[in-house]
Amino acid sequence: MAEFGAYGVSTEGLMPSDIQYVGGKAAGFGILREAIPQNSPKAIALTFDVWNAFLDQPLLVAPRLDLGPGEHILIWADGDDEQGPVHTSFKLSRGGESIGLFDIDGVTPIDVIHFGGQSDDVSYGRSTDGGDTWQPFEASTPGQPNSGAPPETGRGLVINEFMADNETTIQDPDEPGEYPDWIELYNASDETITLNGMYVTDDVDDPTKWQFPPVFAGGSQSAVVGDLNGDHCVDCQDLWLMAQSWLDEACLSQRCEADVDGANGVNMVDLALLASGWGSGDPSGGRWTLRQDIARRLSKYSSYPPGDMQALSRDVASVRNLFTNPDVTQFSDGLRQAVLAVLTDPQYDFNANANLRFRSSTNVEDSLDFVGAGLYESYSGCLADELDGNDSGPCRCDPNRASERGVFRAIRRVFASFYNDNAYLERLRHDVNEAQVGMALVVHHSFPDAIELANGVATVEMKGPGANSTVSLVTQQGAVSVTNPQDASIAEEVTVTRLPSGSIVPPRLARSSSLIPLGATVMVWPDDYMALTDLLILVSDRFSEVTGQTEYVLDLEYKKVAPGGQVLPSGGLIVKQVRQVPSPDETASVTPFLLNTPANLEVFPGEFEVFGDTDVFADHRLKSRWQLETHATMLDSSSLGDRLYSELNLEYLDDDQVRTIAGQMSALPSAAHSFDGEDAADSWELPGLSNPRSHHLLTTGIPTSVSPAENPIFTLADLGTYAFNLPYKCLALDVEYGHPVMSWHQQLWPYDPPSGLSTTMRNTVYLWSRPGACPQDVWIERSSASDGISIRTSFYYPPPPTGYPDWAGHTAPLQRWDRTVIEGLTSECIVLQGYYSQTYRPEHHNLIENFLFEPRLEPGITPGILDELSDMNIRFIHLIMDNRQDGDESEIATYGFE
Repeated sequence: MAEFGAYGVSTEGLMPSDIQYVGGKAAGFGILREAIPQNSPKAIALTFDVWNAFLDQPLLVAPRLDLGPGEHILIWADGDDEQGPVHTSFKLSRGGESIGLFDIDGVTPIDVIHFGGQSDDVSYGRSTDGGDTWQPFEASTPGQPNSGAPPETGRGLVINEFMADNETTIQDPDEPGEYPDWIELYNASDETITLNGMYVTDDVDDPTKWQFPPVFAGGSQSAVVGDLNGDHCVDCQDLWLMAQSWLDEACLSQRCEADVDGANGVNMVDLALLASGWGSGDPSGGRWTLRQDIARRLSKYSSYPPGDMQALSRDVASVRNLFTNPDVTQFSDGLRQAVLAVLTDPQYDFNANANLRFRSSTNVEDSLDFVGAGLYESYSGCLADELDGNDSGPCRCDPNRASERGVFRAIRRVFASFYNDNAYLERLRHDVNEAQVGMALVVHHSFPDAIELANGVATVEMKGPGANSTVSLVTQQGAVSVTNPQDASIAEEVTVTRLPSGSIVPPRLARSSSLIPLGATVMVWPDDYMALTDLLILVSDRFSEVTGQTEYVLDLEYKKVAPGGQVLPSGGLIVKQVRQVPSPDETASVTPFLLNTPANLEVFPGEFEVFGDTDVFADHRLKSRWQLETHATMLDSSSLGDRLYSELNLEYLDDDQVRTIAGQMSALPSAAHSFDGEDAADSWELPGLSNPRSHHLLTTGIPTSVSPAENPIFTLADLGTYAFNLPYKCLALDVEYGHPVMSWHQQLWPYDPPSGLSTTMRNTVYLWSRPGACPQDVWIERSSASDGISIRTSFYYPPPPTGYPDWAGHTAPLQRWDRTVIEGLTSECIVLQGYYSQTYRPEHHNLIENFLFEPRLEPGITPGILDELSDMNIRFIHLIMDNRQDGDESEIATYGFE
């Protein structure tokens, strides 16, 4: 990583050797621009000088956020964390999701809530501040007590109220005229609580998503090294505070103010750091820089694999938050103006009102030693938002965005991705010197998804003079990723051969895309494929001229766009990246490592096996919420033979009670573990239930060896087996009962026994990580009436598989409930919204759907309804919906308590 002497440079004329100034991706652009200037984006490179300048700026003094006993604070969930220390990087979903509050270690939950669909301008909160009961508020109380009743104390810090669809209720004081979502925290304790460093998230699987600015930026309250009392200088009082901490046994095992290096304990290193700031009263001269703070946080990781993967994940997450948090790090006025001067230079002809794409370009990617593909991230930003002289929205490049999306926000996020978990682990695995690596950026106009007709990845394999060369094209329609699809979609594969004479053999279709009609191709056949091959060969020939190589493999990325974009206004084929690929070692010789990333699981309400057995009673009886943690361990037979899971937190049904069990998996009653070389089995018993159960959790898909070309780092989300034709991996749970239980048999084939009730001593269900709510979720309503009883139930499917307009041709699982209304059974209608009171199980392609309702499990249901149902001996209400064209099996049935 060398200084270029300027913050930006055109990619025209760059050579592979310029990786030292602009990174591999930007250096490769010079070849593209020389070979195919009309079919590649005009781009600039922001050099390593920008990265170094940003890292060498002093950390800011973060505002201290103290919440006194009985006080409230509002957090604005507006996705615009540049507006201040109480603006998050995420928004809430009105369709339902989770909100989590985590301690400064990024792991310990302080408070977590799950919520369903929300209404406009209606908040949801605790009926009494700090209490257990939740309710909707037509008249919300942001920042005020939720009721006139005395608050409950002794709970500590809690999520007290939130609004996931604020339309007109309360304005954002930092952006008048905007009505963002909000979350209210409440201090239900007798002591002041400092929020700095805590995390708030809308995804409990990603607890470090957004962080309050850490108060001890750079190791001290004022960001002056060793300034422990916050008076902006280091003096004898700070030495006295350190001496006191030195003698405090608690400081040997937990974070103290005098623990300047963050190594959990006051020691000689902290004394040396205090001495380094002695006498400093200069607001800038004694402050830590971002570079120093990163080195401090990560200095404990010097070998691969690290001893504590979970700690490393927390530490790199804290580093990412430093990059993205404008209350801790900054672009100085001088650096900001210098970058804007590059981006607005007329020679680059950037349209300020069109989004610019900022792409990672490091000196540890796109090289023969370290490819780094897929480790970093790209983001778009709007130049006009930086030039309009204000911070208020909407975004000038996208009026549909209520807030501005400036270019420095994008740069921060790309820079932060340098410390993605896998990126840092790969550098650690390759023994890369962190002091010698960094991130430059490639900048060009974005490709809006709306104009993308196709995208793909190509390889050009040159085998030397006199040999055929092969071009392989992996293409998918639209903007659907070919490398990391969000569903189980399959990309198209086409091969083209170039003869030594230069002639091109017509393309051959090796595999069709799953997202297009049978017999069709993603692009125009064969014209687009021949034209694209010509472009790739031009790039390959230029690469050979520049490097002198005749045997190599190139990896290239391309798109086909419709007219109207900034890069190619007339539309057509664009090649946007080229890199040389080292010859991968495909031998499975590397033992992978399992990173402990806690997973939250529920019973999968869908079709796991094609035409698998359906038992809605099993899904209902075993309905549960799981949080599983694994050991951080090598995935070899020896390690897996001893253990896989560490902690289990299980919420489950026992008759009409919701119970919990938590602790070490190995400490559960009758716990046992085994590994057969492919799958792990963990067993335990729950003997104290009304009907004792033996649990057997089967974890499949465990790799014990991968090739050096593969990512050797896995998490629990990578294990398991995909549900039939869906992108959801599941674990299997087999349960045996002490006494027979109710079971439902659904007839699938004419020769099967007819549908009906039976009993069983054993059930198998599957556990999935339910996807969070999103605007593309599909709202479904089913209704049926019979013998004076009517049922209307509504719920959501996840978005259809990518490339499909709907769920026809697949079996949709239930993503989340909206509500169920049952009339005709009791004097007042029964309304169900809870998780445990409603269960869904579909047949193949959702042609028949089973619903099982148990009203007594609904929180807040009136005693009168329960008494009426009890008098009629009704425990379960079973709705069978036959959605076939001539279906005649729709039915409503009720079952008693015996």
